[in-house]
Amino acid sequence: MSKASGFIDKILSGHKTIESRWYATRRPPWDRVHAGDTVYFKYSGGAGERVKVRATVDRVQQFENIDQDGAAQRILDQHGAHIFGTDTSATAPTEAGKGGAAEADNEETKNRTATGARKRRGGPLWRGKKYCILVWLKDVMEVEDPFLINKQGFGKMTAWLTVPNISQILLPED
Repeated sequence: MSKASGFIDKILSGHKTIESRWYATRRPPWDRVHAGDTVYFKYSGGAGERVKVRATVDRVQQFENIDQDGAAQRILDQHGAHIFGTDTSATAPTEAGKGGAAEADNEETKNRTATGARKRRGGPLWRGKKYCILVWLKDVMEVEDPFLINKQGFGKMTAWLTVPNISQILLPED
């Protein structure tokens, strides 16, 4: 999650209530994240970035073949305001995944969502992707003592680590 996106602030404010992952192949967190799990967030940018936010997974929805029949655009039309943090109601979605501006039902929100998606690396967010995972967040809070993690063994470019216990990847303080 890049600092420029401001997504962590949007998660904390309640404007971004869905974390999304878009992949060409099935990879974590596919089939590895479930309602009730705890997820942690930090900005990308090197070993010095600390985990600052945690949340509980409210629900998960997985999509396959999003490269066909406009499926990716339908996902963004329905959930984009909560994915990009442009939901101005700052109201978490209900169990059915709806609420406030979550459905991007006004034209202004739809346009901002589409613009945000197109700006990613000069093309659509879903270009070359076949899978999408939506993770609804609840009980979001700042971590009392932000901490460093050790990504060794996961790959430097890995954006989502799945571990049974966060203590497995905690780096000791100096």
